[in-house]
Amino acid sequence: MYKKIWDTQTLLKSAYNKCMAPVCQHHQLTKMELAILLFLANNPEYDTASDIVDKRKFAKSHVSTSVKSLEKRGFLIKKCQENNRKTVHLKLCRSALQIVIDGQAAQKKFGDLLFQNFTDKDIKKAWQLFSMCIQNIEHFLSEDYV
Repeated sequence: MYKKIWDTQTLLKSAYNKCMAPVCQHHQLTKMELAILLFLANNPEYDTASDIVDKRKFAKSHVSTSVKSLEKRGFLIKKCQENNRKTVHLKLCRSALQIVIDGQAAQKKFGDLLFQNFTDKDIKKAWQLFSMCIQNIEHFLSEDYV
């Protein structure tokens, strides 16, 4: 049973990438660049490169390279708060709006694909079970896990 987890992970990733590929191609973005823009749009409470690395488990070097590229292309800007110059906050620019709209539509397409033929009750139960899996993983990855 557990070996199917790896197959499922690969299938999910492949399907998600297939949904995102047209957006990347249309806007001439890498998968990482699109992922960063969508992360910032979908999670406004997390707006630093460290947040992206921490929450999405991306490599620091990939995030850094992509943030520089997105900033250079005018899709995001870096801002520091007056009282804290160490923490750099990332803000989406208006020029990223259509990319975000297209990316979120692709995310919805992926979700619709994933849950087609599910009832609302099925979807709710699936999310409950998946949330339990996420909690188990987060506990395992925490410093408290022995």
